Amino acid sequence: GKFGQAGGYKVSGGLHGVGASVVNALSDFVDIQSLRNGKIHHIRFNNGGREISKLDVIGDTKKTGTVVWFKPNSETFSTTVFNFITIAERLRESAFLLKGLKMILIDERSNTTEEYLYHDGIISYIDFINEKKSAIHDTTFFEGQSSEIEVEVAFQFTKSYSDQLVSFVNNVRTKDGGTHETGFKS
Repeated sequence: GKFGQAGGYKVSGGLHGVGASVVNALSDFVDIQSLRNGKIHHIRFNNGGREISKLDVIGDTKKTGTVVWFKPNSETFSTTVFNFITIAERLRESAFLLKGLKMILIDERSNTTEEYLYHDGIISYIDFINEKKSAIHDTTFFEGQSSEIEVEVAFQFTKSYSDQLVSFVNNVRTKDGGTHETGFKS
């Protein structure tokens, strides 16, 4: 799928497909529900990947999406406490990049829920980044495709003396830049 013609992994950050396997191997449990084709599919693993339930259809739905619930193994990790703010920032960023995709973060420890949905994608991201700055013009946006490479660019000049350039490749932030940033600057 990832390297085939289907394009199912256009925004994938991984390369070798080991992400879920590693989470499973290092967790007390992993519980997954996939809502697609009118059905709710469910599977659960315990203690490092031992299958507890087979992939079963457990109901009907009109919704689509995936719910992944897991608990890291406390014998493997020095801390298993998740930082809500860190996760919230990453999900918000992903929601900007994947316009129209709703992401919901639920912290059961504090009964806190955050929901992220941006129909304008990275245009909304620029507005978010610059909300406390004095903009010189509306956000400029363009997109295009060449040789199966898709690009989206949004920018806005402000009256700020410092610039802020944020770039991503396949939904992964590239803090150290790259040829995509160099090309944009040129």
